[in-house]
Amino acid sequence: MERRWSQRVPFEADVTVYLQGIPVLSCKSRNIGPEGLLIDTEAGSLPAQRAVEVEISLDEPGQKKRLRIPAYVTRTETGVAMMFTASDPRTPAAIKELMRHSREELAG
Repeated sequence: MERRWSQRVPFEADVTVYLQGIPVLSCKSRNIGPEGLLIDTEAGSLPAQRAVEVEISLDEPGQKKRLRIPAYVTRTETGVAMMFTASDPRTPAAIKELMRHSREELAG
């Protein structure tokens, strides 16, 4: 059963997952919302209930921008679901930027 507090929207971007500061997985995101992210990867590729950092690469005109956000792995069945954590004061602004980028991509 889903326990999200907010809606997620389709969002495809390159993602690198860091575990204890070491890059352990490169994949694509599937969707994003204010509280979390779903990445496309095989079940079991990351341990559940672990703190990680996700680095999301965005293609901006003329540049590639990377945003690194602390998160917590909540589910690892069909893809890996992560909940963003606000341990870094820059996290809310980074998430807002990702949501803006997602909406612009959907508007096309």
